[in-house]
Amino acid sequence: MPLAYSEQDHWLEVVNADRPLPAWLRALVLQARCRAGDRLPLVIVRCGGLGDPAHKYIVCEVADFESHFGKVTECPKMPKT
Repeated sequence: MPLAYSEQDHWLEVVNADRPLPAWLRALVLQARCRAGDRLPLVIVRCGGLGDPAHKYIVCEVADFESHFGKVTECPKMPKT
């Protein structure tokens, strides 16, 4: 799994998926981009069943992230601790 980071904050991780994202998620990303104007288009996905605590995930295209925070570059693997 390649690690990557923003040149400013060093906290972003990029994971390459073997399969394409589901169509519903790609549609939400497109909708967020159309509505965002000059703001960062984000999709927040809430997952959790009845009685389970909800897990929330933020989805954003890397190009949109880079336009707001700077170029994302690959860094060497971090040593295991």
